Formats: sequence, C-alpha cells, structure tokens
Amino acid sequence: MTRAHRSRTIFVGLVVALLVAIAALATFTLSNLAQRVGAANDRNAAQAQQIDGLLDDLHASQENAQRLYDQLLALGAPPDGSSPDDVVTGPSGPSGLQGARGERGTAGEPGMPGEPGAPGEPGPAGPPGPAGTDGDSGAPGSTGPAGLSGPQGEPGPAGPQGPAGETGPAGAPGPACPDGYSAYAFDVQVIDPDTGLPTTQQAALCVPTPST
Repeated sequence: MTRAHRSRTIFVGLVVALLVAIAALATFTLSNLAQRVGAANDRNAAQAQQIDGLLDDLHASQENAQRLYDQLLALGAPPDGSSPDDVVTGPSGPSGLQGARGERGTAGEPGMPGEPGAPGEPGPAGPPGPAGTDGDSGAPGSTGPAGLSGPQGEPGPAGPQGPAGETGPAGAPGPACPDGYSAYAFDVQVIDPDTGLPTTQQAALCVPTPST
C-alpha cells in the first residue's frame, strides 16, 4: 500500500467518524428539544385548564353579584357600589342583554318616634350595717435559721513600718568566747513571723583572734 493510498484511507475514516459524531449530536439535540417542547405543551395545557376553571368561578360569582344587586334595587335600597356588569366584564362569552330596570318604589314614611318612658322612682336607701370589730393580732412567727457565713475576705495590704523603737538597756554579758577567739558585734535583719516585717537586732560572733 502506497503512502498516498494510506493517507486517503485515514482521511476517509476521519470524515466518517466526524459525520457519525455530528449525526449523534443532532439526534441528541432533537430528542432533548422534543422533550422540552412536550413538557412546555403539558404545562400550557394544565395552565389553560386551570384558567378555564377560574373563569367559570368568576362568571358564577359575577352572575350571583348581579342578582343580589338587582334584588337590592327591587327592594328600594340602592346600593352604594356600581353594577357588577359595569365593574367587571363577564369572562366567558358575551353577556346577555340586560333587562329593563324596574321603577324605584317610593320610600315609606318614617315612623313616629315613641314617647320616652317615665323615670322610675329610686328605691329606699337601706341603713348601713354595723362596723365590724378588729380581728386579734396573729402570733409572731418563729425565728428563721441563721444564714450561712460569707466567704472570708482577702487579707489587706501590710501597713507601713512603724518607727524604730528606743534602744533598750544593755543586756547581761553573754558567754565569753573560748581562748584564741574574740567576740565581734554586728547587726542582723530578723523577719517577724507574725507581721512578716524585718527588724534589726544585734548579734555576736566569735572569730579566731588574729596572731600578732
């Protein structure tokens, strides 16, 4: 098989595949369009049927309103509104010719107002009853139980340190340092366990006596 023949075969195959794809797409499009048109026709038919029912109801209501309007005119009580035929045109078919309106009857004479009745005599006033006596005072209620104690508050801040007291009298001499040691006095800071404040106290320390 020559190259030209093979190229022609490939080209024909591609054209056939393209035509098949176009035919399938056209078939799908027509089928989808037909389904949409059928659904639209069904909806239109349902809406037309519903509109026909509404028009029948409106026509029946219109005829009933016209009959009531004509009855009011025949009774000599003209209504405040207009004739239903003048307000809404009948929905189904042309309306029949309206009959001639009867003559309005003469209004009756107003009745005579009745005479007001005589006011009744007031009944005798009864004497007031005696005043009731005051009731006895009730017994005092029992004392209720004592309420629960509230939670303990937080400790307040420490107050300012007071002034240093006067130096007390000199105490008795302490034990003497052993031979070869000498006593040295110095101040130390001692924390009071009750107040938590530091106080200055004197202390003695025996240290070796330096040799000369």
